[in-house]
Amino acid sequence: MVSGAKALEIIQRDNLVEHARIAGQYLRAGLEKIQSRVNCVAEVRGKGLMLGLEIKDPSGELNKFGEPKSAPQLTLAIQRAALERGLMVEKGGRDGSVIRFLPPVIISFEQLDFALRVLEEAILAAGGGKKDPEQVNQEWKKHFIHTGHMGSQEFSQVMNHTTAAMKAVFEEVKAPYSGLDPKVLEEAIYAVDLDNKNASLKEVISETAELIAKNSIMVQHPDCIAHLHTPPLMPSVVAEAIIASLNQSMDSWDQSSAATFVEQKVVDWMCEKYELGAQADGIFTSGGTQSNQMGLMLARDWIADKLSGHSIQKLGLPEYADKLRIVCSKKSHFTVQKSASWMGLGEKAILAVDALPNGTMDVTKLEAAVEQAKAEGLIPFAIVGTAGTTDHGAIDDLVTIADVAEKHALWMHVDSAYGGALILSSHKDRLNGIERAQSISVDFHKLFFQTISCGALLLKDKHNFKYLLHHADYLNREHDTLPNLVDKSISTTKRFDALKVFMTMQNVGPKQLGAMYDHLLAQTLQVAELVRQHQSFELLAEPSLSTVLFRAVNEQAADLDELNKAVRLQALVRGVAVLGETIVDGKTALKFTILNPCLTMSDFDSLLVKIEALAAELAN
Repeated sequence: MVSGAKALEIIQRDNLVEHARIAGQYLRAGLEKIQSRVNCVAEVRGKGLMLGLEIKDPSGELNKFGEPKSAPQLTLAIQRAALERGLMVEKGGRDGSVIRFLPPVIISFEQLDFALRVLEEAILAAGGGKKDPEQVNQEWKKHFIHTGHMGSQEFSQVMNHTTAAMKAVFEEVKAPYSGLDPKVLEEAIYAVDLDNKNASLKEVISETAELIAKNSIMVQHPDCIAHLHTPPLMPSVVAEAIIASLNQSMDSWDQSSAATFVEQKVVDWMCEKYELGAQADGIFTSGGTQSNQMGLMLARDWIADKLSGHSIQKLGLPEYADKLRIVCSKKSHFTVQKSASWMGLGEKAILAVDALPNGTMDVTKLEAAVEQAKAEGLIPFAIVGTAGTTDHGAIDDLVTIADVAEKHALWMHVDSAYGGALILSSHKDRLNGIERAQSISVDFHKLFFQTISCGALLLKDKHNFKYLLHHADYLNREHDTLPNLVDKSISTTKRFDALKVFMTMQNVGPKQLGAMYDHLLAQTLQVAELVRQHQSFELLAEPSLSTVLFRAVNEQAADLDELNKAVRLQALVRGVAVLGETIVDGKTALKFTILNPCLTMSDFDSLLVKIEALAAELAN
């Protein structure tokens, strides 16, 4: 015990732990330099000062698993050559083909330099060769997918490893968040070395699963219920792997041959579902924000062209731009205001009509707002209807909005990012009037259960995409006969997101999706009733789609707003639940956004018990 205590004293006194850490990094860097110069090192492995070189056949021959073939005889020869030069190393590992280093923690950098120099000499003396430039390039090959026989072997192995790692993560999940202190998580992520690590991909995958995946928000967990953030469908997840490995760029046909036709197929199918007519068309986007921006930007350019033949694309904003106005509800998504700002019109261009208590636009005031604007010399040019507000899930009276838009020759845009999926359900009549819109935003990564990101903008008249058209000699030439989707997008490089919808509709299908929506809407009403009957909660609004707005009440709490804010935050950081928070009639509200069709009422019973207990704790 005395000698052990003395050793610990010396380790602390001489700061040997930090020395060992730095020396280990130094040794690894030296071994990796040797690996880059010789042709027989497959991998530098290990941690700290306990490192090793896996020796492979210099010929580059692979074993039956597609891995570099081990070279135990060469390893033995290297060990002997090193010993002859005064360096003792251990041999072990797979097939006895790993040269191991087990230096003392007090080793000096001069001694490490000696060991590295002798090791490289021993490798060359034993029969290992120096790499020529072509052999260096061969090492790069392992980082890419290759075509032809065995070209994707490494791809197959790392994808299998990724699947196994994520399977383990999901099987171990017990809460929607791990509960790791956010500051600790931040420090752990910032401690990752992005400059000098050179780990194997399998090691990186395993470490990513441990640090990142396990400390992510688990959207599949029953108690993750805050946002319009769904658990993704299996075909969408599978499609992501195909999308990533093919890496198509959806701007020109010569970068996305089959993908171009897939996107157009899905767009045509969606236009048919929304009954937009024979001239309809669309384009995939990153989501509702981009779709809303594009729809309103096209409306702006359309009105300038219509009023004065002015091309905003060529000439910039017209002199009457400060009079242009967009009419929407006070409950419209904030991206309507942001779009007005991005378009150079400013947020002053927004005319916000009052909303009813249920969150829908008060359409009785809509036409008066349009006429009042005209009387003041302003130019209203677009009306935005919402099919599913973020908080209430409210769906505006789209028929009346369409009537007013047509009467006053205005562009009608419908933000259906949330509720647009009802077109596949028995509730599709709640979207009546959407077929009369000039543009529609659709978010597939919401109620269509697609992985993020995946959205679309649909137009009633495809000719209005002309306001985006710009020809580039290297990309979408005027004489091209094959379709280039960049002609109707504000993005150039764009992901092949349409494949996710394409595969989902073939596997799950629109009928089954529609049945899921019907179930979710019915279940939302049941959950609201459960909240209403619970003495520890107050229901703040009747559900419209799949959100439940409520708050915890406790007579011990001095301030219910502060209590509910604390409930949401503590539930999150402790890993109890991921809840939404918003304001309803001036009150801080908690929000359930019910988007997982696999949940049962017992899941909600259990969740409410957890929230009640947390609120009681915080109130006291």
